Amino acid sequence: MSTGTGSLPDPIIAMSADPAQIALDVRVSLAAFGIPEREDFYWVDKASRPAEFSNHVWHLGWNAYWEARALPGNQGSADPNLGRLPAVHTRTPVVPPPNPAPAPIEPAPLSEVLAALTFARLNAIDARLTALEDHLIAIGVLAEHLAAQAYAGTVTIPYLGAAPITLRPKA
Repeated sequence: MSTGTGSLPDPIIAMSADPAQIALDVRVSLAAFGIPEREDFYWVDKASRPAEFSNHVWHLGWNAYWEARALPGNQGSADPNLGRLPAVHTRTPVVPPPNPAPAPIEPAPLSEVLAALTFARLNAIDARLTALEDHLIAIGVLAEHLAAQAYAGTVTIPYLGAAPITLRPKA
């Protein structure tokens, strides 16, 4: 994907305007043609400066036009419209890999969650029943004590918001 308008201040860049990337792309293309590395300088220099092609459009960077011109056997011409296209033989820029996503947290199986909730609820119910049983035992002991003393009147014992217990003497 090329950028730029094609003017001298804003040349079309088919690949990269970075000098290091231009040099890398030139070397990869020329190596594909079997051209020794010692001959890279000419093409790196050509691609590193804005150049006006024969169609009066300015380009910067390595592109398909320069690659066609560097092709062994080329007599010094190529279609200037190739300047908008990336070179065929290139190495993509080295981009560091993104930070790996943290490992997903595996939720506990639903059966284990339900079992834990059921166990917790049963423990809470058991604790309430134990407390209720303790209160009932205490009331029973009090009732027996009052009956043993043959209390003559009626006794009402309130119990934690529940209906009160009323004890009456035997007739």
